[in-house]
Amino acid sequence: MLIKYYLCSILTLSLAAFANASKETLVLLNNLVIKETHSILFNTLKERGYHLTFKSADDPTLVLSKYGKYFYENLIIFAPTVQEFGGSLSIETITQFIDDGGNVLFTGGVSTGSALRELAAECGFEVTEENSSLIDHLNFDASDSGKVIKTY
Repeated sequence: MLIKYYLCSILTLSLAAFANASKETLVLLNNLVIKETHSILFNTLKERGYHLTFKSADDPTLVLSKYGKYFYENLIIFAPTVQEFGGSLSIETITQFIDDGGNVLFTGGVSTGSALRELAAECGFEVTEENSSLIDHLNFDASDSGKVIKTY
């Protein structure tokens, strides 16, 4: 439960960065089930006036810009396991999007794919090896015995 609280706090703070941005937002997903499991977040964005376009992260028609004009001002990537983006979307196009003032929010997980590892590295973050856990020594669940539970 504590992890969900922190995730919601991080998402809320991250979305605050979108406050002054235009409302056109591309949301990339691993699968369309995420659209349902994260519906509260997406409905909150819609209520705030954001126009969300949902696509699969490996969709062969993905494109951020054409003739130097961006179609979106915000990019949300909820596809932690993506190995390679589809269409003309690449790490280079996303970093250029950021450099040109675009807003990007992306999430990782235990099995973060190589595409997001590389994007994180370009943004100055290091994502550790697969199946690693993050330990916060200041904010932790006191009921956790500290035993590692393997997930397969």
